[in-house]
Amino acid sequence: MGIERIDYPGDGINGIVGALNRHAQAIDFIQVRHEEEAALDEVIAVADRLGVGVVKALLGKAAVPDDLPFVTGSIGLLGTRPSWEMMSGCDTLLMIGSGFPYSEFLPEEGQARGVQIDIDGRMLSLRYPMEVPMIGDAAATLRALLPRLEHKAERSWRERIGNNALITAAKYWRRWQDPRLVVLVLNNRDLNQVTWEQRAMSGDPRFEGSQTLPDFPYARYAELLGFQGITVDQP
Repeated sequence: MGIERIDYPGDGINGIVGALNRHAQAIDFIQVRHEEEAALDEVIAVADRLGVGVVKALLGKAAVPDDLPFVTGSIGLLGTRPSWEMMSGCDTLLMIGSGFPYSEFLPEEGQARGVQIDIDGRMLSLRYPMEVPMIGDAAATLRALLPRLEHKAERSWRERIGNNALITAAKYWRRWQDPRLVVLVLNNRDLNQVTWEQRAMSGDPRFEGSQTLPDFPYARYAELLGFQGITVDQP
């Protein structure tokens, strides 16, 4: 499936180029499905060319590395504050392979211009009204877009929003005036977002087969990064 397959209104590549080149602060919103995982390099290249941020849905969490300076992490109930702030202030939304179901975490309708690329036409404009919806392979479409996108020098939003990941903190904490950092992990080995959704929306019980997670040594991971890790087994 290539970029020439366009089954919805809009002028395809030209429409996407026009929308993205006119942006002031655009957002790439990524939820990668299996057939689009190969688009990693293209997503990074487009985001860097435009000087925009990358916000990820839960299923796209591993699609783009969190240590890139323009990646603000996840969005939604368990999302990051930087991602929320980016969505609240964006004027152009580029969705790539996304089926993110919680429209309340997207920009208000009418706030942002919508551009969407998806290999499945049924997903277009499903969560947000898109000005330019396009059916196509994510990697191929982004490769065709890249030479026509303007390089944006404005990137000061990175300093305004930031993203304090543990790895970043491990690298820079010695420069802080107050180097104290406390991270609390409540490890109940439960896929909490799914459990919360089932209880809040359907009243369903926890399904052990899909929501029980393997144990992870969070304190040892902190020590691996050079922090002090403390495990509390009893209150």
